[in-house]
Amino acid sequence: LVKLSGEVPVYIGSQRETLRQYEEYRDEIASLTAPLLRSLQLLRRSQDDDAGLASAMATLSRRYPFVELLYTLDSRGIQRSDNVLAGHRQVAQRGQDRSRRPYYQKARESAGIVMTAPYVSTATGRYCISCAVRLADEQGNVSGYVVADFNFDDLVAFVANRRNRR
Repeated sequence: LVKLSGEVPVYIGSQRETLRQYEEYRDEIASLTAPLLRSLQLLRRSQDDDAGLASAMATLSRRYPFVELLYTLDSRGIQRSDNVLAGHRQVAQRGQDRSRRPYYQKARESAGIVMTAPYVSTATGRYCISCAVRLADEQGNVSGYVVADFNFDDLVAFVANRRNRR
């Protein structure tokens, strides 16, 4: 059986396994991704700086092979930067309205880091998890959001490997 999620076919068997893995590793995924997103909050000074975003992506993808994509949104959910993919590749997406996306809706309501359940990425066609965190100016006013997509299979492998080493 095939279920369509956007334009990308999702095989229901693999979807069930993905959700099972998500439930099994959810807490470990959250504890691993939270410090990454906190470090990205430092981008608030360079949120319109694609070079700064590319530099952050290069650093993160070397240390964490599951980091797939980074971009910033303004306070209304409009994409402010292009997508920065691993390997410094950038894909023009500036100006896209992401205000209806679950990660934006959750981030708007939370001062903390938010994480979606796995879904099929329109950027890569593979399962990913999106995490977002608010950016604020010195007065605490929301100035935007940083969004990071993590390849789900690579993330689960990373977390499982860490678990096995303990």
